[in-house]
Amino acid sequence: LMRPPLAHAISLLNEGHRTFGTVWYCLWTCAPGHPELTRKAVTWLTLTPDSHFWASTLATIITFERDAGTGVLPSELFLLAMSWLRDNLDAPNWSRAWESLLTVKHPSAPTTELIRLGLDWLRAHDRSIDWYYVWQPLFVMSSPLIDHEELFSIGWRWVGIHYDNSGWPFV
Repeated sequence: LMRPPLAHAISLLNEGHRTFGTVWYCLWTCAPGHPELTRKAVTWLTLTPDSHFWASTLATIITFERDAGTGVLPSELFLLAMSWLRDNLDAPNWSRAWESLLTVKHPSAPTTELIRLGLDWLRAHDRSIDWYYVWQPLFVMSSPLIDHEELFSIGWRWVGIHYDNSGWPFV
């Protein structure tokens, strides 16, 4: 008997292929949460930290876990994501990965480090189209690490300069 088409497609998905991110996402939409797709994504994320699809792949998995009610990320993936955030502050969609990790439940979730990384990123990336994705969660967050007056000033300056950014109304 033939294998079901989805199972066959997943088995053919190669973590080293240059279009892995695109093909993986297409398969994920057909079978969200499939354990083999998750395993292959973790392998791919480990092998290709410089891919433009890195942050969106991570965010897709995190969103699935959150929406499925678990919100728990496997330790391997959580540690990989934290390392990627530290080492790739200039990566496309960095803010998306950062924002996704804020929603993760993990025993060693370093909220302090996520806040510090977010603040550092804000200061260095004010021209980013998705700047407000980091500013807004930090602004509403309650933490002794956040100087809300300073954050308000940073946001006020940003609004005055970046009125053409689609995130302008959210700051």
